[in-house]
Amino acid sequence: MTLQDDKLFTLPDSLPKTPDSLPILRARRAEELLDGTHDYEATFAERVQRAQKRFHMQDCRLQRQGDRAVLRDGSRVLEVFLASDAEWWTDQELAYPETLDEASELPSPEEARERADEYLTKLDLGSCEVEHAGVSKNRVATLQAECSDEYTTSLDVNYRFRSPVREAPILGPGAKIKVTLGAGSAMAQVMYFFREWAEPNPEERFKVIDPEAALSEFQCLDDFGELHGTGARVVVHQVQLGLYALAPGKLQRFYLPVYQISATAHTRRLPNYRFQRYLPAWQLSAAEVKRLRVAENPDIAQLL
Repeated sequence: MTLQDDKLFTLPDSLPKTPDSLPILRARRAEELLDGTHDYEATFAERVQRAQKRFHMQDCRLQRQGDRAVLRDGSRVLEVFLASDAEWWTDQELAYPETLDEASELPSPEEARERADEYLTKLDLGSCEVEHAGVSKNRVATLQAECSDEYTTSLDVNYRFRSPVREAPILGPGAKIKVTLGAGSAMAQVMYFFREWAEPNPEERFKVIDPEAALSEFQCLDDFGELHGTGARVVVHQVQLGLYALAPGKLQRFYLPVYQISATAHTRRLPNYRFQRYLPAWQLSAAEVKRLRVAENPDIAQLL
């Protein structure tokens, strides 16, 4: 690999083979909002009504808070996002319990996956295919006198979307499905962060840089400027090409190619800090930036 020799970084022995280009994957919701031919507010109102019915919150108080509609009914909160197809429902008493004596009633990971699948099927949130991405525990610690205890309060069943682009999974904060189960396998939270996409046009493609170039850019990030010569180490575990999804409240016209770099930093203050960085993987000329209106979205433009 033709990467800079730096004692700060430990790089993978090999990097993935990546294509020279990827199809442009457009998000339907943003296209409808920007083309001026749709009554977007009417469409959003219909989406909110469907979400209310789905989560049995038809008679709840509705508030418009910037990029989302928020509905509340006691401890239950439902958020429907304007700029994407995302919905987020939470029963705060179940998701964040104040008492921990019911923790023994939590399902096993296998039972949690089965129950979460049942909830998603019943809710009918979308037509996109998903697959399991693991089960994780939510834990809290309590301190009494001179002893402390840690308890598992709920389980998260995580999913990932099956990308329509074979070479690139959907990555980032706007591509997340999670079902949280509390005591007795009760549904405590459903996070469905998603943007419906249009069928890719094979004639529209992004040119993609190679992973060696992305790693070189990673090593030059300002994040690491003060670590040189301090004995710190940054170990890169994985470099993955994918399509980036912004947070659900952000307007996004298309999923952009990125490299997700997973690493661990070993410093005096943080002896074992695991983190991820997303670096642009696309090559765009000034004309292409203008044609695709990339720079009009500050959340995308900051990645350029």
